[in-house]
Amino acid sequence: VLLGAGLDTFAFRERSWGRNCEVFEVDHPCTQEDKRRRIQAAGWQIPPNWHEVPVDFSARDSAEHLIEKLREAGFDR
Repeated sequence: VLLGAGLDTFAFRERSWGRNCEVFEVDHPCTQEDKRRRIQAAGWQIPPNWHEVPVDFSARDSAEHLIEKLREAGFDR
């Protein structure tokens, strides 16, 4: 789980050993949208273990919202 993932590329760079890990990138929906555009422009293939989790950390209930959103994205602790 990467909180405030921004433009992190771990899931794209570590395909060999990282493919056995589920990568959950938590960030603001606008940041995630920008990242998806950049990924598409670069012609990168999205790995199957990459999960976007849109959360606005400035919201009052962001902690509860984070747990709910992680579960929705398939996170299983």
